Amino acid sequence: MLDDEWIEIPDDYINLTSLGKGDYSLAIRGKVINSSWGSPSIVNFTVLPHLTETFIFRASIIGLLIFGIIFGAAKRIKHNENRDKEKIIINNQVNDLKHKALSSMMNPHFIFNSLNSVQYLINIDRKREANDYISLMAKLIRMNLESASESYIRLDEEIKRLDLYLKIEKLRFSDKFSYDITAGPGCKYRINHDPEYDHTAVCRKFHLARHNAVRKGR
Repeated sequence: MLDDEWIEIPDDYINLTSLGKGDYSLAIRGKVINSSWGSPSIVNFTVLPHLTETFIFRASIIGLLIFGIIFGAAKRIKHNENRDKEKIIINNQVNDLKHKALSSMMNPHFIFNSLNSVQYLINIDRKREANDYISLMAKLIRMNLESASESYIRLDEEIKRLDLYLKIEKLRFSDKFSYDITAGPGCKYRINHDPEYDHTAVCRKFHLARHNAVRKGR
């Protein structure tokens, strides 16, 4: 329906930028000087909504939000599953070490204190340090198993074992002490098979000494 009120404009164009979305009809008429108004021409047009007001845009945004939530939840679940799997693997390694350590006649207090430290590192997600700890323990246990039936052991091998023991204890005590292994005057050793340096030592002779050095500082 046409509005009875006409608006006369001085220019030859019409600015309709303030229109909202919807369907419109525009009636235009004109005249020349000293003549009457001509018959109006009707123009029908539609103003489309802005992109952000469309259903497709809003549905897309909601879809992206839902996808992001689902993706984030799935990623977190996967991360937790991987972390749990790593903990299971490390715990299995710890249990295996426990059995091997007991079989190698190692000090039970040292075994359980060390394994408790590994378990603590696992619980606080310091898996790299836990793996380092397990690696050192495995090397020490292997050396003990290899020499379990021997009455004597090469001095250089005993020094290797002593070094592993001190590295483990240093990790357990968070680097609260330092150590240096030196041989006394006239005691030659090398980590090789040169007969000149093929000295031997009583197995586990140094165990009490190293225990007192770490625990009692002497």
